[in-house]
Amino acid sequence: PEEDWEKLSLENGEAYEVCQKTNRNLVTASSVTAACPPDICYLDPMFPPRTKSAAVKKNMQLLHGLLDTQVEQGPEEDNSSHAAGKDLLEAAYAIAQSRVVVKRPINAPPLGNNIALKPSYDVRGKVNRWDVYIK
Repeated sequence: PEEDWEKLSLENGEAYEVCQKTNRNLVTASSVTAACPPDICYLDPMFPPRTKSAAVKKNMQLLHGLLDTQVEQGPEEDNSSHAAGKDLLEAAYAIAQSRVVVKRPINAPPLGNNIALKPSYDVRGKVNRWDVYIK
């Protein structure tokens, strides 16, 4: 029905900042998020750096070069990316009313490798996995 589309909203910005802003109720009263916290938060973070030695297809090489996804991270950078992933997941979990869904590569660890929050279940495709955290 047409009224279902009226319930959808999109918040633009850095995901962690949007979650924090929503959680602190600092959004304006006219914002849909302030009036009605999201039932579901869907997170689609960038894929982690590649560990395979095979080159990516030519049409993706430019994108990988721009995003530095071909360079393996050192331990200190890896820890900071896990911490950022953990913070993002926890912020989304704090504002979601029923669940958080996180898109991940099929063989990647859960976002942030969070010990406190473990996926309730996952949905697997050929290349991707969607981790679902139910409240």
